Amino acid sequence: MSPQTLTLIGGAGFLGRSLVRRLAETPGWQDAEIRCVDRAEFPPDSARPPRFQQYVGDARRRDVLTEALAGADAVWVRAAMLGGPASIDAARIPEYLDLNVNLVAQVLDACAQTGCSKVLFDSSEQVFGDPADQQAQTPEAEPVAGNYYGAGKLIAEKLLRLWSAGDGGRSVQIMRYSRVRAGDTRDVIRVMLADAVAGKPLRVLGNSTRRVAFVHLEDVLAANLAALDRRPNHAVYHVGADRPLSLLELAIRIRDVAYAATGAWSRIDIGPGAPPFEPHVVGMRWESSRRQLGLPVPRSLDDMLYETLAQLERPASANV
Repeated sequence: MSPQTLTLIGGAGFLGRSLVRRLAETPGWQDAEIRCVDRAEFPPDSARPPRFQQYVGDARRRDVLTEALAGADAVWVRAAMLGGPASIDAARIPEYLDLNVNLVAQVLDACAQTGCSKVLFDSSEQVFGDPADQQAQTPEAEPVAGNYYGAGKLIAEKLLRLWSAGDGGRSVQIMRYSRVRAGDTRDVIRVMLADAVAGKPLRVLGNSTRRVAFVHLEDVLAANLAALDRRPNHAVYHVGADRPLSLLELAIRIRDVAYAATGAWSRIDIGPGAPPFEPHVVGMRWESSRRQLGLPVPRSLDDMLYETLAQLERPASANV
């Protein structure tokens, strides 16, 4: 049963906007009230349901949070300080604790005040810090984080687990994502694929054996909608696709796809330097979560590569 009022903390970000847009298109959700809490304004050109309300302000402010959660049937915490080079910088620990842990604690306090008993939370594969054994990285496994971003997410998960054990029919659902992308996402795939189509060398920076995993935005949204219709006491879902690839394997796959489509051939250069994404990127076992949520097999990496290739091949006027 879909909630009648859903509050999104961090609803103006990439995943928040995408979910709001999908809810506006989904039967049973057009009449629901969707509330967006974010320090940034919701983009005026983004689709939204008729009963959409935004609260522009810091969700850590008690007045903002209490008002946005008043009468809400469910709250989804999407706001966070993201990873990247900062996630291994010890000087940034207070920020990660404030934005990724204290915010969740404040949301749970607001739930106690307003009576909201259903919480959904965006987590990350980076709660796992050891990429050596993907087979052990199941939703039931005990994570050990390898950076401050993952550690903050993991602490927040523990707070939510404790909260779900309380009285009042509480429900917590945690979604751990691989790297989320769509066809037009400006990420390492798009940069490498654009270089490969142009016949430019593909640069692999840092440790070429470091692994990376991706999941398509559409598969994330399908998992989100399925979770909104569920009410377990406590559940953790892994939302991913395929197996993780090393950076070198990814470059080879991108070069081969570009060559098959365009005839352009690129050499691969391996050199020193930091890769343009999180220092610890691992993979997760996601099959049991897919079955639990009743989802089809997710889009593969090749599906994502060919989608991005089609975006690159479109005339500039078609991207306006």
